[in-house]
Amino acid sequence: MATQQTPATQFVDASGVRSAYRTLSPSSGTPLVMHIHFGASMDFWDPALINALTARRPVIIFDNAGVGKSSGEIPPTYQGCTDNVITFVEALRIKQIDLLGFSMGGCCVQMVTLTAP
Repeated sequence: MATQQTPATQFVDASGVRSAYRTLSPSSGTPLVMHIHFGASMDFWDPALINALTARRPVIIFDNAGVGKSSGEIPPTYQGCTDNVITFVEALRIKQIDLLGFSMGGCCVQMVTLTAP
């Protein structure tokens, strides 16, 4: 089983941002995309939480634009951050996801459901 510590960091390019992410799986099921709080990289997620979630479903953690290993600049608005999440998921060519956000990430994932249900 992949854990938060074992998968290689991958990259996807979309709208001028090279986004860093990790996919932890089983390989089937609706992926859970997790958005961390303002200014935090994907490495801030607690491995105990991530590892428990990956036992049952695919999980994708990522660095938002301008954070961690992702290029670009941190968006100055919630909508800008929301748009980056949508662009990131579209670049991965995923048709359906579940979203989980923490703190500012929670606000952004709620806005994702309003912007791109």
